[in-house]
Amino acid sequence: MSKVDPRRTQSICSYCWENLFGPHGWLESALSDHQFPANHTYKRSFQASSKSGCRWCEYVVKHLHRHSLESVPITVALKLSQDDKSSIQEIDVHCTTDGSAFRANYHIYAEHNNPAASFVFGRPMMLDINSLRAQEEALKSLLHCEQHHEHCPRPTHDPVLPARVIDCQDPAHPRLVSHDSTMRGKYLALSYVWGEPQPYSTNELNVKAYHERVDPAYLPQTIRDAISTTHAFGVRYLWVDSLCIIQDSPSDKLQQLPQMMRIYSEAYFTIIAASASKASEGFLQPRSPIENREPEPSFPIWCSSMRQLGTFSLGGISIHTAGDPTPHPVLSPDRDPAHSRGWCLQEWFLSPRALVYTSRTLQYHCQTRIQNVGSSRYESVRFRNPDGRSKFHQLLQTNLLPEDIFLDGLLAGPKAREYAAGVLRAWRDILTEYTGRGVTQPSDKLVAFAGVAERFHPLRKSTYYAGLWEDTLLLDLLWTTRPKLGLPVTEYQAPSWSWAAVNSKITIYNTPWPTNTARQARIQCNVVLADESMPFGQVTSGRLLLHSPIVRVTCRKVWDVEKRIDDWDDVGSREGSSDDLDSTWPAFRPTASDMPDPILCASGEDLGDEVSAKHGGIASQTYVRIGMARLIKSTTLA
Repeated sequence: MSKVDPRRTQSICSYCWENLFGPHGWLESALSDHQFPANHTYKRSFQASSKSGCRWCEYVVKHLHRHSLESVPITVALKLSQDDKSSIQEIDVHCTTDGSAFRANYHIYAEHNNPAASFVFGRPMMLDINSLRAQEEALKSLLHCEQHHEHCPRPTHDPVLPARVIDCQDPAHPRLVSHDSTMRGKYLALSYVWGEPQPYSTNELNVKAYHERVDPAYLPQTIRDAISTTHAFGVRYLWVDSLCIIQDSPSDKLQQLPQMMRIYSEAYFTIIAASASKASEGFLQPRSPIENREPEPSFPIWCSSMRQLGTFSLGGISIHTAGDPTPHPVLSPDRDPAHSRGWCLQEWFLSPRALVYTSRTLQYHCQTRIQNVGSSRYESVRFRNPDGRSKFHQLLQTNLLPEDIFLDGLLAGPKAREYAAGVLRAWRDILTEYTGRGVTQPSDKLVAFAGVAERFHPLRKSTYYAGLWEDTLLLDLLWTTRPKLGLPVTEYQAPSWSWAAVNSKITIYNTPWPTNTARQARIQCNVVLADESMPFGQVTSGRLLLHSPIVRVTCRKVWDVEKRIDDWDDVGSREGSSDDLDSTWPAFRPTASDMPDPILCASGEDLGDEVSAKHGGIASQTYVRIGMARLIKSTTLA
């Protein structure tokens, strides 16, 4: 056996050294050679060696002791998995003995300057996100994406600049630059939460002075941080909404808002200040380690190529025991302030590349992957699939779609079913995410999502009506505000049949494909746009004409997630109707004036939209949508 550091030999018992961590042990061989067996199982008694100071034996016994085990042999099964694309190495530890079991999944990491870093590719989470190393690692991520991600669009290094940008060549003397669509150059864009008034934003009075200089002392910290970040990455220009749009000019807003998709999609990358709840907070502060968390175990390992000891650590991904089968994932930054705002979702979604300054660390997001900068482990169930891909971006990579799929709308082409179902699913997922976020101005409900709709339009080849698509209109009507009812709506936002009419997260009926029965109903729709230059934006009115059977029903039960079944107090029971509703999911809690007798149901099959007469019964033929219902008899209406 090779000579080892005498200061470290006592931290691992002879059995574990010879079989796991030493020069002939399983772990280094498995980590260094992908052809080496990835599984290793052994059985022994750990109690004596754990008491003598072996770190690995202490680790095993510590977790199994939680179940008051006796000193009996323990079977340990180890399985190593490695992802070449993301450089993530994980180990599954499964310990069993009579009557109890413990299982944990870890990612393996080492400090970048540790000898073990030659074959352990994961790194600890980067906390100093404004350091030179953080910038270098971020540039590596950008360069790797540009050179190796075949499905990510290549950055345009000299696009036409937005109408106004901030010149960050001298961060101490930034200035506003305007042009007439002739200037080209690389620029960054900022996505952030305002969270408070910005008195020094650009207006009609100061716009001329800002072309000479914008005094950083008057800017909120988030914008100052964005200016310094832009300069640090060697980029001259930055786009920030509060400075590059004249805030007290309605005409300028109407000119600039339709440009959102182009501005964010053509930026070299977007700076997302995810951790800041308001503009004055900034986003470059060093991050703190996660509080109240058990220290992650570390172990010595022999590094044969360097003939010296190294150290690696195990970072928890999920841990559970036999009596608690639900894994407990590591905390992630999925709930950062930016992820609660509607505008920020659009800005993130439209950005081909983004550096996301989370409350935990710095991340790189692109159309292919979502990952922490510096090769630390990133956990997310909100934005990322298990394979590391973005939930919302991967279905929109148009170069993955066959050319004939959208020749005549969404439902055309021999391969349409598979791909169209994916596009429908992507739309449903991002719409559900968006409606769970807030917008400060209710009238912006559709405007803050307009860029997303515009991005989907080439894939849909369909007319857009206040948040719904013409070719799947019957399916798009099957939404409800579950799990909770909508918040009060104080001003007109959209027609009652549009999800934009409510201030609540929606649930969309999960059907992968329009059925023949549902397509038999005839439907017509039109909306009046607030501005013709924004076809995906705000509407002032809308009308939906549905040619479909209607059924007189009894509204007996209303689904309530908390109480399971609840009655509408304002509605009461309605006897003697020809059909009953098994359950309904209201889009909002109606008042008595919303619910004149009778209640009517218009449906494509057993699932449909519940409507009520708005002006006096069947004869009026004018209704307001109040939710979704299922008929007890499951009668197919055609």
